[in-house]
Amino acid sequence: MTRLWLVACALLIAVAAWPQGFRIESDRVAVDEGDWAEWEIAAGTVQLGPEGVRPHRIREQINAVLDAPNFVSGEGVPGGIRAAGTNLAEAANAIDGREDTFWEPDEDAPFRDWWIEVDLGRLVWARKIVVKFAPEGMGDPFLQFKVLTSNGLPAFSQSKAIRFAQAGRSEGLNKSQRVFEFDLKPSQEADADFVGDMFQFVQIVATASARGQGHEVSETRWNSLPEEERGDVIYFLRESSGVLRQIDQDQHAALSESRAGPIKYYRRERPRLAEVEVWTEGDNISLGSLSRGGLIGGTSNTGTERLAIDGDYKTVWTEQVGVSDVGNVDVEFDRELLFDLGTWFWISRVVIGFDRENIAHGFTGAFPNYVINLSNGQRNPDGSLAYAALATRKTADIEPGRFSGLFPHIFYQDNAFPLTRGRYFKMDYRVLIVPNWANSGIRELQLYGRGFLPQVTLQSAPMELGSDPRILSSVHWAADTPPGTQVQFRTRTGNQLDEEIHYFTNAGKEVTEAKYRKLLSFQRGDSTISVVPGADWSSWSPYYTATGAPISSPSPRRYAIVEATLRSDDPGQGALLRGMHIALDWPLASQVIGEVQPRQTQQRGERTTFTLSLQPQFQADNRGFDQVLVVLPSGAAVDLHEVVVGAERVR
Repeated sequence: MTRLWLVACALLIAVAAWPQGFRIESDRVAVDEGDWAEWEIAAGTVQLGPEGVRPHRIREQINAVLDAPNFVSGEGVPGGIRAAGTNLAEAANAIDGREDTFWEPDEDAPFRDWWIEVDLGRLVWARKIVVKFAPEGMGDPFLQFKVLTSNGLPAFSQSKAIRFAQAGRSEGLNKSQRVFEFDLKPSQEADADFVGDMFQFVQIVATASARGQGHEVSETRWNSLPEEERGDVIYFLRESSGVLRQIDQDQHAALSESRAGPIKYYRRERPRLAEVEVWTEGDNISLGSLSRGGLIGGTSNTGTERLAIDGDYKTVWTEQVGVSDVGNVDVEFDRELLFDLGTWFWISRVVIGFDRENIAHGFTGAFPNYVINLSNGQRNPDGSLAYAALATRKTADIEPGRFSGLFPHIFYQDNAFPLTRGRYFKMDYRVLIVPNWANSGIRELQLYGRGFLPQVTLQSAPMELGSDPRILSSVHWAADTPPGTQVQFRTRTGNQLDEEIHYFTNAGKEVTEAKYRKLLSFQRGDSTISVVPGADWSSWSPYYTATGAPISSPSPRRYAIVEATLRSDDPGQGALLRGMHIALDWPLASQVIGEVQPRQTQQRGERTTFTLSLQPQFQADNRGFDQVLVVLPSGAAVDLHEVVVGAERVR
């Protein structure tokens, strides 16, 4: 259902402007490249640009730091720089994708404050972290540093600080290497071939500094340096054995020429961190599913299933996976988790992070068994979705875990399968009979794939074609359609628009009008008025697959809604829709009232004279018509007796 949303406060309705996304000309409705943004589009499914609109592309092997600000945590804080021990104002330079900008700790700050912390905005599955320092001539690397990661859990109960673990560190004291790559290992028990780790926060912490002894330079060079860049000057005594011993300047000045050792000049260290990169498997398809119209639920349907796809490791969906006594308990053993992704994707793996934190509180480990299924929306004869099983897990007795290995302690599980087109995810699992009741939990359910979305849809707001009805003649569009891609349109038409009012609490939950009226003023949220097609609207037309196709929706009509669909059978190709227009004609009459007399024949088999009367209401400046087409039932024999216009017989 297409709707126009107008914001309304509890006491005062404020009407917003009708979103256009099109323009009405004398003979057509036109949509240009820049108009698509005003159409109704599921969040995150398309890429809008100056050339038009194309399906969104799911990326592989991405640097999750660069788009961290696009993600907002449960606390309502967007990703990016979370904190820095010093020089917070320049910390964002370390995550801007540029190597000619940098974060430099304040040299006057205590060394313990030489750290920076990045919030990726969501839990990621990362394979490596890359740390880059300023290029030669623009700064120095940290003399020594370490890399820490965290999934966001508190350091201890009730703590506001989060728990970090070391993911890597530089070896020795370094003054020359400027790029460091740290391959990550799982921080929890994982599949034997699981590569990488899952976390949300990254810290870079300096552990050593050369301070005033950054690089040795000549005396001439030292004297030419700006005052703030001049480092230490170190004096040496030459022992009789030839060994050099550091002394102060006054001692060196008092030495004889034979005992005076060399003087070394240094440029101050300029520790400058240019970039922190976190290289992940790719875009997590699960994120944003609910905002693009998806749903998640299942057999238990507790409402907490959404916690498995919120990108937050601190939340967990818990589920019963084992029962001890079913004699007096009604247990549904075969269960399922259902997940509508909101649109179609090319999917190749499902990664699950099971709950490890609650093992000591009655939780057992990972699910003991499950089957991962996908559906592209096709239906079985009974109307149910047709699923394909793509990955199966069964517990073996030799796997470590409680209850003779029924519940494995494998908390990171990677389920890979051939690239598959799908929108609907289903996870089948079975509750086991065990010595004690058993629960498990999923911290995060992540789906990965690649390529342009195989199907995306855009829908216009109701287009008012004018104060008088118009005939929709044909639809035309301009698009780039590489092999394996297609652009299609379809239409609806009508003459009436209705209004619906929706009521919300201050928490954003929709309620009935009666309940809304009972709320206290501070509990009330916005009311919204949506404009929707009225009762006289047609259903959707068949798809128009070629530009120039005639419109099959009823007309003349005052309003029309247009839907565009971009399809692709190749994940490497995506159609580009540039613009479209619908050709309009003026009808000969805005209304024609017709009557046939008699309504039925008196006796079958006998000839009957019928009179067809037409009363047209002409459009302004219309000169009328000179033909009438009458279509009769097949096999009917008819003779035309006469034609009368007004009082004049014309035939």
